[in-house]
Amino acid sequence: MASRSSIQRYNQIILPCDRLVVVMVGLPARGKSYMAKKIYRYLRHLQIVTKVFNFGSYRRIATKDTTVGKASAKFFDPDNKEAVRIREQCCLDAMNDLVSWFNTSGQVGILDATNTTLHRRQLIRQFFHKKKSELEYNVSLLHIESICNDDSIIQNNIISVKLKNPDYCTVDAQKALADFNE
Repeated sequence: MASRSSIQRYNQIILPCDRLVVVMVGLPARGKSYMAKKIYRYLRHLQIVTKVFNFGSYRRIATKDTTVGKASAKFFDPDNKEAVRIREQCCLDAMNDLVSWFNTSGQVGILDATNTTLHRRQLIRQFFHKKKSELEYNVSLLHIESICNDDSIIQNNIISVKLKNPDYCTVDAQKALADFNE
């Protein structure tokens, strides 16, 4: 267990005038959310005020009649312009919530989403750059990419995690697997 002096020392890593945004990056079922939760727990242990902003939660609210409990691969098709617009708006909503949370004493916000496209990473970078003049603190971005190419781990993640989340929990497992892998 960390001593009080070591916790104070860790807490000084993030100065009162600084905020950190951890941007998770990686393909689906590669462990981003798992890593985000581990980072969250560790930073909270160090008494650093931390919160995870999961874009999937925002999407499920925005598309509850479209993607939740249904096969939804078409929603993630990059050629589906309406879905791209909705996903981008969910990203903006999450980042605006993160900034509001920073204004109420938050120190480290974790953006938990795939964030694999150059466009998405530019959107995040530009968002915080534009907010710079409005904020009373400095915001640093840290990208953490989760890479996993082991098919057995990926399939295990899909079965043990993805099939139990609200998107697929009411869908037949075989149909859900086929949809997720599409």
